[in-house]
Parts: sequence; structure tokens; C-alpha cells
Amino acid sequence: MLNYYVNTIQGKDGDHLGDHVDKLFRLGQKMELPDGRIFRYCSAGESLIASTLQQSPVVHADYLDEASSTHAIDTNNFTLSTTTQAEAANAFQDGYLTYENADQLGGAAFIDRHGIIASGSPGTANGIIRGGVRWPVAVATAKKINQLKNTWAEIEQCDSPETSTLAGVVNFAIVSGDWGWCQTMGVCSCLVEGTVIAGQEVRAGETTDGSVTAMNYDEAGVADYGPIGRVVEVAASTEFGLIYLTVE
Repeated sequence: MLNYYVNTIQGKDGDHLGDHVDKLFRLGQKMELPDGRIFRYCSAGESLIASTLQQSPVVHADYLDEASSTHAIDTNNFTLSTTTQAEAANAFQDGYLTYENADQLGGAAFIDRHGIIASGSPGTANGIIRGGVRWPVAVATAKKINQLKNTWAEIEQCDSPETSTLAGVVNFAIVSGDWGWCQTMGVCSCLVEGTVIAGQEVRAGETTDGSVTAMNYDEAGVADYGPIGRVVEVAASTEFGLIYLTVE
């Protein structure tokens, strides 16, 4: 099943619930329910509380601006590199590989698989990008390479304010290290912070982890976090209200 990556699973009511001890789909797999709600397959970096907002973990500095090895044009291989951080084989599977340098044309690809990255200065591992994709230009040594895990890998309850990419809302408690579904679009229940107004926009909470709060475009700085949905049903602060989620 893991080698078959359909565009969108047409799920049925209830498919989005449950804690999966075993991985059933690739990270980021999209599922749509009959009423239009959309979910993404995720792994839990910590125990996740139902009806709370989640985010990707903050990207480790060892994954960014690393020196690349040489890749020939029209090949699908790469070498991952970290300064000192060790990683298990396929820790970045379904994640993203990007080059920052202008002469590499901003090359970006999905990671299909890779070997163990041993700790060292640097630690390295060979890997393959997703099938059918080839590098459009040759890559020279010592170019800036970034390797990032999938947006829905090892997600955690959203910080207040958010500190990384928003992943969505889980509808069911998921134990740390397990897998499940994270909602990105449609009506859902979510923890509320402060006073919200029916029909108006919400953003990630400012003081309560995992919550949403009213979008205030007049509030200096905080408005920059951007809206993630609209209020369907008003709930009191610290309770759970209905939100039309628009993370997707």
C-alpha cells in the first residue's frame, strides 16, 4: 500500500477517526469525506489532543543550508547531509529537498527514500527522489541544500503563537509515535481562545496552545500570522466551537 500514492482517497464517515499503531498510508496522503471535509495523513511527534490545532515541529538548524554533493543532470539520486544530527533511514521520506542557489534554479523535489544519516561532521546518506522526477540542472558541490520533513510528519500541538507551518486539527487523540488523520478543510470542532464572532475569521491562538482566536487586523504584528478559518458556532473561551477550517 505504501508504494501506491493515489491523489485523493474518497473516504467515508468515520475513516478519519482512530489511532493507527501501524503506518497505513504515506505522510501527507489526502482524504476527502462525502461532505467535503479534507484530511491529511500524519504522524504524531507528541501525544495529540482531539479538537486542537497542530503544527509541524520547528525545523532543526542541522537540516538547513548544508553543503551539497555533486548530482548529474537528469538523475534522481541525492546525498543528504547534516552538520552533526543523526537520523534514521527514511526519516525524511515524503519530505522535501531544495536548493537555494540561483544557478541551481531553486531545484525542489520530494524525497522517496534514503539511508541512515550517522552523526558526524557532517553525517551523510544517499537517497532517491520520487519516481519520474529528475534534476533539471547539474548540481555542483558546496551548494546550499535544505532537507525538510513532510509537513504532517511528527506534528505537535500548535504553539501560541505558532512557530512553524500549520498542519490542521486532529479530530481524535493520537498517541506519540502513532499515525492518524489531521483535518485541513471544512467544519470541525476546535479549542477557542478569547471572544470569537460568528462568520468572522480566526487565526492560531496567541496565549493558549492548540487554540484558535479572533483575527484582528488592527493588532500590530499578530495579524501577520494570517487567517485559518471562519467561525460557524460561537463558543466561550477555553471551550470548543465549530470552525470552518481553511488550512488546505
